[in-house]
Amino acid sequence: MLDAAALAGLIGAYSSDPCQPIAIAVSGGSDSTALMYLLADWADQNPRKLHILSVDHRLRDEAQGEAATVGKRAAELGLSHDILVWDRPRPGQAAARDGRHRLLAQAARAAGAKVLLLGHTLDDVIETVLMRKRHSAPRDRLAGPSLTAPSPVWPQGRGVTLIRPLLHLRRAGLRTWLQRRGIDWVDDPSNAQTVYERVRVRQFLARHPALAEIMLPITLGLMARRQSGDAALGKALSDVSADASGLMSCELESMDTALAQRVLAVVIRIAGGHDRPPRREAVADLLNAAIRVGERRTLAGAWLQKTRSGFLIGRDPGEAGGLGVDGLWDKRYQHVDTPTLPDEMPFLLRASQPPDARWTPIMAERITHEAGAYQTPRARPVQR
Repeated sequence: MLDAAALAGLIGAYSSDPCQPIAIAVSGGSDSTALMYLLADWADQNPRKLHILSVDHRLRDEAQGEAATVGKRAAELGLSHDILVWDRPRPGQAAARDGRHRLLAQAARAAGAKVLLLGHTLDDVIETVLMRKRHSAPRDRLAGPSLTAPSPVWPQGRGVTLIRPLLHLRRAGLRTWLQRRGIDWVDDPSNAQTVYERVRVRQFLARHPALAEIMLPITLGLMARRQSGDAALGKALSDVSADASGLMSCELESMDTALAQRVLAVVIRIAGGHDRPPRREAVADLLNAAIRVGERRTLAGAWLQKTRSGFLIGRDPGEAGGLGVDGLWDKRYQHVDTPTLPDEMPFLLRASQPPDARWTPIMAERITHEAGAYQTPRARPVQR
C-alpha cells in the first residue's frame, strides 16, 4: 500500500538527517491508526525512529483512555509515545484544530523532529472541495489539505513541515486493511454531530456514493492544480530576500495577479510574526491601489513601502510586541550571544526593533522553510 522509496524520498526532502525522529499524530481513529501501522512496517526497512503523538482535548471523558490505547499499541510496535493535554479546552472544531496543531508542533520540535505526519485521506480532500465550493473559494484553492505544507501555527511550528502520506488513499480501503490485520479503531462521536459542516458533507456523500465516485477524478485534478500553484508559490518565495536587520524585499512585477497576492500575503504574515494571513480582499486592494514609489501602507501588522517592482516590508511599529513564546522577541528575532543587528536599522524597522543588538532576525529562515514546504516533490508515497 505504501511506496516505500517514494515515502523515503518525501520524508528525506524535509528531514534529511536519519538521526532525526519522525513525529506522527495518532488520535486512534481509523486513518491515523492505519498511518501508525503502515509507518511501523515502513520503518522496519528504513532506519528512522518514529515518535507517536496523541492529543487529549479534554472535551470528552473517553479521550484520555483512547490516547492511552494508542500509547499501548505504540509500545507493542516498539515506538515511543506522548499524550499531549490541551489545558485550555474550548468547544468548536476550529478551536480544537488550532490547539491540536500547537501541541503537536511543540511536541514534535521537543522530540527533535522536523516533520509531522498526519493521516488525512482522499476522502478528506473530497469533502473539503465540496465545502469550499459552497463558500465560493477560488478554483486553485478548492483542494485541501496538501501533501506537504508548513505547520500552520507560529512560533510553535517553527521549522516543522506537515506531511500527509495517505492523501491519495480512500478511508474505506484503509479500514479494510486494518480489519484484515485484526486492528480496530475509535470513532469519535463528534464525527456524527451534524452541527459541523464537514460531518453533514460526509454523511451526504455516504448517502450518495455515486456522487463520491464522480468527485474522485475532479478532486484528483484539483489536487494537481493545487500542487502546481503551491509549487509556484514556493518558487516565488525563494526569491524574497530578508537582510541582516530583518527588512524584507518582495519583487512582484513579473507575477500574475493571483500569485502576487499569495506571495504578498505570506510575506506580510511573516513580517508581522503571525500564523494567520491577512484577508484576501485586503491584499487585493493593496495591490490594486495607486501607490506611488516610496509611499507606505500598513496591513495586518506589517509596514509596506512601494518600490518600482514590489515592496519593502517591515513591522508595523504600533503592533510590535516584546519577549514571548520560545524566547523570541515579537516572534521575529532570536537572542544570540554576539551582537549581530546593524547599528543603523532601516526606517521600516527602527521603531519596532529589539531592545539591543544581541538579537538576530529569523524572517529569512522562515521564508526558506515555507518556500521548501510548498514545493512538494512530485511523488506519490501511496498507491490507490
